[in-house]
Amino acid sequence: MKMSPDHPSGRRAAPASPSSPSSPKDDNLAAMTGLSAAREGTMSGKTVRFRVGELIQHKLFGYRGVIVDVDATFAGTEEWYQAMARSRPPRDAPWYHVLVHEAAHATYVAERNLEPDPSGGPIDHPGLDRFFDELRDGVYARSRALH
Repeated sequence: MKMSPDHPSGRRAAPASPSSPSSPKDDNLAAMTGLSAAREGTMSGKTVRFRVGELIQHKLFGYRGVIVDVDATFAGTEEWYQAMARSRPPRDAPWYHVLVHEAAHATYVAERNLEPDPSGGPIDHPGLDRFFDELRDGVYARSRALH
């Protein structure tokens, strides 16, 4: 799976350094995005605009997607940020792992570049079932445990 921060160009991201053992969910996400997932508890004290399962639209590039994970702050490497985050969004604000609609890759996007997707329509992505079971009232949900 390939990812890009702001544009679904298919450029491969440099992996972030994992700081703790990974869970099956983390392994799925890392395999899709090339970045390690946020660890439980990293959101304490941070306000995030979107939650896992919400449908979003990229403000600049217009693509739709679904949030599969949230990092309280930028979790990539300096090399990745310099190469991929062209608009230089803040590193100390939330960043989101997004499955891109009608694509086979994911993106890593700063919160300031996202807005709610007004369509509420389903996302077509080959990795969707790794994270979610169904779309309920415009939000993806998981009713079974991750393996």
